[in-house]
Amino acid sequence: PAHWMQLAYDEFTHSIQKNMDTYLDLVSTNRANKDLMKRNEQLASQLQRLEEYKIENQKLRDLLDFQKELPRTTLPARVISKDILNESNSFTIDKGSNQGIQRLRGVISSEGVVGYTFEVEPQSTRVLLLSSQGASIDALVQRTRARGIVAGLNQDKCELKYLKRNEDAMPGDLIVTSGRQGIFPKGFVIGSVDSVRPSPAAVSFTARLTPAVKLDRIEHVLVIVDKAKEMAEAQTP
Repeated sequence: PAHWMQLAYDEFTHSIQKNMDTYLDLVSTNRANKDLMKRNEQLASQLQRLEEYKIENQKLRDLLDFQKELPRTTLPARVISKDILNESNSFTIDKGSNQGIQRLRGVISSEGVVGYTFEVEPQSTRVLLLSSQGASIDALVQRTRARGIVAGLNQDKCELKYLKRNEDAMPGDLIVTSGRQGIFPKGFVIGSVDSVRPSPAAVSFTARLTPAVKLDRIEHVLVIVDKAKEMAEAQTP
């Protein structure tokens, strides 16, 4: 009987040891799985950041390539904040007077006109978007050469005012900068015509426009830091 009791005890303790080993293996596996899951999450996060950097770098390369083609001196800048009040229609960039930016200088992207500078600090500048009701940009209808003034309506629309005739513009026409203010290069795209209607006083016509640039998605811009007049004087012998 003592022998059988010893065998039973040995089997019992072996079973406990086996179960304990299995439990420890499961704990170890579970810990390893958690470590792997954590590592996978870290790798996924890094991959997302790398993809974001790739997209941002491509946008910057496109902007800098476009910058080389411009007849005016420009400074690349990044949008660092946007006004939460819709009627403001402005944003702030990370360059200011310390980098050579002055008030009333054109702000553009490779797609077209964005707006112009209106509040300049040493290290930052607020940009008034062309969709702001306070904006005023001298412009031309590219097809007919009719002139007018572009002003904003809301976040994604603006209008060309003071057209003399209804036929001066029609849906689909491109509206470009006239270059007369010296703020923008001549012929730079502002937007396209959606519709034309008489002004409230019925003495002129107004064309409603869709801006060429998606103003609510812009992240990087070019600021024109010279003036057309200054360039002409510099080029005079």
